[in-house]
Amino acid sequence: MADELKGDKSQKTIRICVLGDTHVPERASRLPRRLLEVIQGVDLIIHTGDFTSHSVFEQLDGLKEMRAVRGNMDDEHLCSLLPAVTEFEVAGRRIGLTHGWGPCAGLEQRVLARLGNVDILIYGHSHEPRTEWVNKIFLVNPGSVAANQDGTQSCLLLELGDTILATPILL
Repeated sequence: MADELKGDKSQKTIRICVLGDTHVPERASRLPRRLLEVIQGVDLIIHTGDFTSHSVFEQLDGLKEMRAVRGNMDDEHLCSLLPAVTEFEVAGRRIGLTHGWGPCAGLEQRVLARLGNVDILIYGHSHEPRTEWVNKIFLVNPGSVAANQDGTQSCLLLELGDTILATPILL
């Protein structure tokens, strides 16, 4: 995982599949087919943690370039491979990435306090999809590939070019 996505970022829009809380095999037997279709059309995968299976990490990492952090449910092996928090640049924007921790109430404030000096802050943990601007930071939570609080499954297509476009995707 390099610090910057390869390629000439000024020439095209970078398409990113943002996902997390896959929880395979505990809550889902495998990654949804729709997710794998979405990934085919992107330049980069960003995973917010809680793979819970090293095989899912390897599967995703083998499909596209991937940036990822560990989640609170990941095993010791994944925790030794992945940071809890990372920052990197894509398409000229500084991105902060973390899983999240603690109760869902106040989660956004906690992640902002830890990673508040970025353009885009991506996090998971709550199993609740969310996109919103807080001051000048774009907060992104893709929800859960396995099961959101409302019973759906989701990821998010993030397109970075002259503008930021976030499209939630139900799986």
